[in-house]
Amino acid sequence: MVEIVNVVASGALDVELDLERLADDIGEPVARYDPDKYPGMYLRFEEDAPLITVYRTGKFIITGADSEEESYALRERFLNLFSDMDVIEEPEDEWFTVQNYVCTAELGQDLNLNALAIGLGLEKTEYEPEQFLV
Repeated sequence: MVEIVNVVASGALDVELDLERLADDIGEPVARYDPDKYPGMYLRFEEDAPLITVYRTGKFIITGADSEEESYALRERFLNLFSDMDVIEEPEDEWFTVQNYVCTAELGQDLNLNALAIGLGLEKTEYEPEQFLV
């Protein structure tokens, strides 16, 4: 059985954002912004919930959702917050799409992932074993 363990989605608002003001208005622990460490503002509505990273350009990334439905629900909550704060006029973004699914499964056999990535075509696959060294 294949289990989705992370859905990564991204979108864009048709607005430029003052992240410092937004972070101050939203407040911690929901919003965190430290431009000396990273140029994006982090939003997390609950502890251990998926993370929304928002950039000055209005682009945003949602990571850590367990399903596509959860990422869309989080997007809706995020857009409603920004609409309620008059950051955006309507609670809709310019575009929103799921970028990546991270899944796990027990296949019951060993695989040569290097050969598999090459066989599937390097332009269609991403294999970075150094990210998962134990």
